[in-house]
Amino acid sequence: MTSLTMKTVLPNLSGNRIIYTGLSVLFIAVILLASYAGKSVVTADQWHFLDVISAYYQHGFSFRDVWASHSQHRTPGYKTLFLLDAIYFRLNLKLEIYAGILALLAMAVMIYFHYRESMRDIVSSERLQLSFLVITTVIFSFNQYALYLYSLSALDTFLGNLLFVWLWCYMDRGIRRSLSYDFILKFCVAFLLLLLIFGEGRGAAVILVSLIVMLLGGFNSRTWPNRKYRILLIATVLTSILSQLIYWAVPPKLPFSQSAYLFDAMLVVFTQPWGALKYAVVTLGSSILNMSWFRISSQMGTAQYIAGVIVMLGYFAALWLFFRNRMWRKTYLPMIFMLYSVLFLGLLLVGRYGTGDLNSAGAPRYAADLQLGLVGMLWVFYYACYSSQPVARNWIKSLTLISTIFMLVMQAGSVLLVIGMAPYQRKDNLDFVHYMINSQPSEYFSNPPPRFYCPNPALCVEGVDILKKYGLRPFNSISNNVRKQ
Repeated sequence: MTSLTMKTVLPNLSGNRIIYTGLSVLFIAVILLASYAGKSVVTADQWHFLDVISAYYQHGFSFRDVWASHSQHRTPGYKTLFLLDAIYFRLNLKLEIYAGILALLAMAVMIYFHYRESMRDIVSSERLQLSFLVITTVIFSFNQYALYLYSLSALDTFLGNLLFVWLWCYMDRGIRRSLSYDFILKFCVAFLLLLLIFGEGRGAAVILVSLIVMLLGGFNSRTWPNRKYRILLIATVLTSILSQLIYWAVPPKLPFSQSAYLFDAMLVVFTQPWGALKYAVVTLGSSILNMSWFRISSQMGTAQYIAGVIVMLGYFAALWLFFRNRMWRKTYLPMIFMLYSVLFLGLLLVGRYGTGDLNSAGAPRYAADLQLGLVGMLWVFYYACYSSQPVARNWIKSLTLISTIFMLVMQAGSVLLVIGMAPYQRKDNLDFVHYMINSQPSEYFSNPPPRFYCPNPALCVEGVDILKKYGLRPFNSISNNVRKQ
């Protein structure tokens, strides 16, 4: 019987030196980047979350405070962690970044275990580890550098992705083996909680991926007459509906009409199909090509579209190979990752296309969710390369080799670009810390900092008062801070 505990997805350390050495190097590199250039004080959306801290010190913890939202997304998971950070660590935001990167490492180890299991008996340990090392460079890609520098993105995105990947791993094993009522109950409870706590803007994609794969699992294993499988599918549908009813209906309600917003956004997409297609292609391209290049060179515009088309063709090839090699007998995870990234792209198209230009399509904060599809794609390519018949293996080997070289070159270029940007990111952070400590409230209106650091002068002035009152960074050395009695 499939266990829900994390110990089922953590491989032994013996015999995996290559991959653990590679993981260690990449983990340390990302930690060093975060330590050097990460944002150490409140910025962007985090200003809106300071009310949660103030409310806690005034009347204690309230679920209503973390459930409320100033935007179209609820973030109860991150808000709770943000509050705990304030209570115990004086709002040490770099600690949040490190925790997020640690979650990314845990996700990589979890995926490696299932990757190794799917490759059992078809490839040597050394080749298996070297191939996954390429996948690891995608998981720790510097294309997502913005997440390494901003604690909200790092902790919320990486921890959320870790938990959803864990859920999919659990689902993958369950639908490929004999189902039990215990599995169905545990899966639905975990599914509901994760959608409510970390679903946010990706919840719809998570729901659709899970349902699609369950349907395919039913067709592939011919288990539709199986009563337990039907119960699992119905229970998952009902859990999905319940999660969305709670998300949208439980007060305090979100500060806008969701139905009107979705209608207007979809109308923009359907009335501007060519522009929407370009937006989608550029967004796909951002998963392998760091879009910060285009702020440096105006000669690379075409590369955005070429990169997107390459990724699109890669998805088609990988999905074909997945079904051709009946890979679902080993695992559904590669297809889950690819479908999730495609559906996440669809959500971005609806939610963001009408609100920004093509620069927003390549925003680094979306890279982590889009790159899961690349992980699935490479997984399929390596599986096909190692398991195909000799007659068909030559062209698959060529495809896999080209994909590997291309991916490594893109990742290396992104590393070099981010290394060059890091000193400027560090300087911007230090300048804003100095601004916060030394500026008077009136200066936020007369000489405001960049919009990312302070989206609204009045909000920031109020936030600085909260930080000072409770001795939170960068005012944690103030002696008259107020502690909860």
